[in-house]
Amino acid sequence: MVMGALRPHAPGPDEDKTALRFAFEIAHRLVGYGCVVLAAVTMFSGVHKAYDLEHIHQVRTWNTAIIAPLAVSAFLIAATTAYIAVKKPAAGSRGAADDADIEKELSKK
Repeated sequence: MVMGALRPHAPGPDEDKTALRFAFEIAHRLVGYGCVVLAAVTMFSGVHKAYDLEHIHQVRTWNTAIIAPLAVSAFLIAATTAYIAVKKPAAGSRGAADDADIEKELSKK
């Protein structure tokens, strides 16, 4: 909530990112990925604690149950990030909507 309250405004379509906005975006990603790492560490330590207390008899099965969803999630995050990077128009170029609007205007004349 603190980061949301302190978040600098996103730049407009014709504006560049400020240094503060760029720093916020990096900090936001670090905090987000850090939370995922801490969650994984917490799950693994919980499995080992349950084994030590003899609540479970196999650590390997439970570790696999943790690793499999984490691996799928990591793949989906990487694939989504790559897709967004490919689809995002280069700086200074017009998007597809702008091209369609231009074609409509030209066809009217």
